[in-house]
Amino acid sequence: MHDKVNIESLLYEEESSTLDFKQEMYKFSGATDYQKSEIIKDILAFANGWRRDTAYILIGVAEVQAGRSNPIGIKDDIDDAALQQLVNSKTHRPVEFSYSTHLIDGVKIGLIEIPIQNRPNYLNKPYGILKIKHEVVMRRGSGTVTATPDDIVAMAKSDLKLTKEVIDISFDFATRESEDIIGKKVELTPSVIDVSRLDEIGDFVEEDIPMKMPESLDGISIVYTKEPIPDYYRNLAIFEYEVSRTRNLSFAITNKSAISLRDVRVQIIIDDLAPNNCLRMQDSMPDKPERYTDPISNMKYPTTPPMVSTHNNDGMIELDQIKNQYRLNVKFNKIQPKQTIYCENDILISAVTDFETKLKVVIYADEISEPINKELIVCCRVNNKEQRLIGAGQKVTHGLVLKDFNLIK
Repeated sequence: MHDKVNIESLLYEEESSTLDFKQEMYKFSGATDYQKSEIIKDILAFANGWRRDTAYILIGVAEVQAGRSNPIGIKDDIDDAALQQLVNSKTHRPVEFSYSTHLIDGVKIGLIEIPIQNRPNYLNKPYGILKIKHEVVMRRGSGTVTATPDDIVAMAKSDLKLTKEVIDISFDFATRESEDIIGKKVELTPSVIDVSRLDEIGDFVEEDIPMKMPESLDGISIVYTKEPIPDYYRNLAIFEYEVSRTRNLSFAITNKSAISLRDVRVQIIIDDLAPNNCLRMQDSMPDKPERYTDPISNMKYPTTPPMVSTHNNDGMIELDQIKNQYRLNVKFNKIQPKQTIYCENDILISAVTDFETKLKVVIYADEISEPINKELIVCCRVNNKEQRLIGAGQKVTHGLVLKDFNLIK
């Protein structure tokens, strides 16, 4: 699936062995065999063509030479499942392609994607405009031709080379912000704060704070009071405990191969983190506690609908837990040769004890016949020096504040 940014770049390209523009949708529902064979012919032509990357057919777009082609939209649509059924019921083996629709410039356009695959591809028997049994059609430049015997032999040799292509993928720890590769092993040094005596931390006691809301359109203001939250110091201690014992992990994947990899899926399996240690997502971390109540925050106001994500979770780490086993899953729609992609988010490790564990990494992709297995190592050494918050062991009186969390040994 390609987002708007990728389609936008296609609009500035000219028709070629990897791109074709169609102003109108192919005839499909209720169409004759002759009409439906048009789309089969074009898909087969691109599937058999000589190219180094995925081919695209943009439907509902008027080509503009030396400029941005014009999306004019489509009125009718095609169901991807029905199109797959039509094409692959006629061919001698399944042809890899997909169909999707996208909103560009306020109009809906169709997109057919045909990845590099085994060749030659042809029909089992004549159908529509493809009247010759086992005829192999192919894209050459911006046109479609019938493949010669030499072309077909060359296709077979090329496929043999493709199947023997060495797939080289690296999966490493990384820093997402600076985009640096760390390597196969990472060392973490979280700290553990002693919060075993929270009941000995005194209440947060301050004067109420009078507040005034901005005047509304009718000139009326509301006066309200922000009251101190007695558990503020204790909540702050718990917050600091969670933050200090938690460290971030992020990953990057590099395609060192000479070919593009599509539909890449990575699963990271962690079996043993030692007792009381855990993996978690960022949204599971507590928010920094507030000192005062805020009645205004509980009032309901009109909200703006959330933005819809366009990356389809590409590069996003998802976390599952099955009993004591953690599984991280991340997918990448496409990784070009020599390209490094950094995961879009981090995973968090919260620890209270030392441990060293191995992460089993399994990589899948369309171009990989067998999953690739790799291994990463996390070494955690907890800084636990019996540190306690000032005030632990005694009642905290007014004026002895913990807001800066100074520590004593």
